[in-house]
Amino acid sequence: MDRTFSYRVPSEIAACVVDGALVRIPFGGRNVRGLVTSDDPEPGEGLEEIAGMVVDLPVAPAPMPQLLEWLALRYATPRGVAFARVVPPRVRVRTSEVERTGAAPVPSRILTYERGDALIDALRARRPSTWSVRVTPDEPRGPLIAELVGAAPGSVLVAVPEVAHGSPTLDALGAAFPDLARVDSALSDMDRARGLMRLAGGARLGAGGRAAVLAPATDLSLIVVADDAHPSFKDDRGPRYEARIVAAERARLSGAVCVFVGASPSVEVASAARAGAIGSVHPSRDVERAARPLTEVLEPPSEGGISVGMQRRIRDALRAGEKVAVVAPRRGYARTLWCSACRRSLRCRRCETALAFHVEPRSLRCPHCGATESPPDVCPHCGASDFRYLGAGSHRFEEQLAKAFPHVPVTRLDVDSPEPVAASDGPSIYVTTYFGIKPSLRPPARLVTVIDGDGMIRRPELRAAETAFHTLVELAGWAGPASGGGHLVVQSTEPHHHVLQALVRADHAFFLERELALREELAYPPFGELVRLTATGPSGPAVMEEAVRSLRKAGERVLGPVAAAEGQEALVKCRDGGVVAERLRLMLPGVPRGTRLRVDVDPR
Repeated sequence: MDRTFSYRVPSEIAACVVDGALVRIPFGGRNVRGLVTSDDPEPGEGLEEIAGMVVDLPVAPAPMPQLLEWLALRYATPRGVAFARVVPPRVRVRTSEVERTGAAPVPSRILTYERGDALIDALRARRPSTWSVRVTPDEPRGPLIAELVGAAPGSVLVAVPEVAHGSPTLDALGAAFPDLARVDSALSDMDRARGLMRLAGGARLGAGGRAAVLAPATDLSLIVVADDAHPSFKDDRGPRYEARIVAAERARLSGAVCVFVGASPSVEVASAARAGAIGSVHPSRDVERAARPLTEVLEPPSEGGISVGMQRRIRDALRAGEKVAVVAPRRGYARTLWCSACRRSLRCRRCETALAFHVEPRSLRCPHCGATESPPDVCPHCGASDFRYLGAGSHRFEEQLAKAFPHVPVTRLDVDSPEPVAASDGPSIYVTTYFGIKPSLRPPARLVTVIDGDGMIRRPELRAAETAFHTLVELAGWAGPASGGGHLVVQSTEPHHHVLQALVRADHAFFLERELALREELAYPPFGELVRLTATGPSGPAVMEEAVRSLRKAGERVLGPVAAAEGQEALVKCRDGGVVAERLRLMLPGVPRGTRLRVDVDPR
């Protein structure tokens, strides 16, 4: 549904029917839930009545209806889909009076950062503004954010990345504020609904994943987004919103302060802070240097895998009684099976992607579409039976390291074995993929090694360098400062790449300056906005052609369309993604049945 409908309000519930209220209404022969968007003092004749209240507190208090309207327009989504994102799960929850307990932490750590006092003053004075707080890699986010919450005079929302496997930040906030209302998807529907209704009832602090920026907080004074560069802040369902952008817009509409906290802010946030468009809080240069680990970039072996130099550093760390972390580029045993006779790899029957080989269970899996099949005994192309395993995965590295260091325990953690690893006494080796570097999963380690740095910085996508730098900075925080024995080793054939040079120097400005120069040349964010179009189905090519023609006629720069794994794709480079989305939104109702035009504003 992409329109509003009018109903008459019964006198007995008139006091409860306010903007953002969740009501039950007759619609199409059945009762459904609906959100109140406005009150018309002169309703038309012959309207049906609202059947009743679902809950007695508004789930989208002002200015949320205005924000959701903006969300639907910017991300080319029907209003019904956008408004549904703030509706609690379908469970019965009783609202109760909210009690605020505990003393708020007094700002102290934040004041050691340059301009930290200015941010605290803005919070206490309730001056609407946006800030970037760049912390050192080893700085725990939770206690620092707790200090910001303590300085805020009204309610606060905190969004953190990837909560499915736990979050030290949420744990720290829960310890500092026992009345914390959690609204993340790691909870059951009942617990999440309770958290949402506690916020609607006046709870001071709500926290969760990206959807926390849409939680029903009243008297909002502060929104905090931790590690805003993290890809999990981009929603992959409709509306495909970017939590960082939504948080800034909600803070603007609410007259609140918006703060982005992280060791490596997104390029958009860092660029705005550099230009003075938003406030900037950051550590001094001496503090940054003191927090960095000993960082080395080593040449990888020509055939891939672990170089002699990295093996030597692992051996020395183990002899010193240290724990070692080895970050593999992928999970499984091998990236693909390769026939030695005809020199072809085994590929997915659906999308032609090389199939990865897994031992547990023994299978071939497509990393793109997820299709699985049993490994063949002979090559389907030539009938030969001599296969080679190319591109080692975490399982194979675990096997190799266990053979190289037989007296040291070697454990592995990845998507195939996602249980957290218990810290053991004495030297040990922890093998993982990028999945296992989450603070909630990783064990302590003094030597952190990255086997394939090139695979991080040379991925064929816009944010490859930004994501690589963000990940490597997190790994630097895992290793800890050099004064405490922290050591980070990265294998790469490009030691002079600006990502690696910025990492070695512990200089975020070095990375930002060079990354901005590359993006300006290509008109990528923050020098423009992007919209990705994907058309699938029988009429996909015709729909895509019409969309591209319309946009080019309006003066927009469109790259493509090109064939993709699903239908066709095109990329729009524009000054305002919202304007492009609004134009495309008018086309969506006319898309033929069975065909889909997906509009992704601010793609990751």
